Amino acid sequence: MKSDGKGLPFLNVLKYLQLGKSELKVYAALAKGPMGIKELKKTTNLSERMLRASISNLLKKDFVNRSAVGGDRLKYVYQANQPVNVLDFLRNKMAKIEENRLRSKEEIIKGIKYYGPKRK
Repeated sequence: MKSDGKGLPFLNVLKYLQLGKSELKVYAALAKGPMGIKELKKTTNLSERMLRASISNLLKKDFVNRSAVGGDRLKYVYQANQPVNVLDFLRNKMAKIEENRLRSKEEIIKGIKYYGPKRK
């Protein structure tokens, strides 16, 4: 895969993980440094609704983390996790694919045995 020339060649890998464009934008912005919602909104030009949905998906996949910042109001700062987390996610996804493949193979073999040629 080619690098996009922006110092984040693994973003191409993220595309294969079925991340949306907005999630890629958010991750790329957070890879440059921790940010709050307002900074992310300015950097990515995404609506707050789309931004929060993207962050939620990235949090579920453990690509980003958040930490609370003290003050008068509760405020979160988000930060991209290391690319190692992406590799862990890939390993888990590949393991699930392999499990499903083996399960499907067993079901096909059972079906062939059951519906196969009948002997008299």
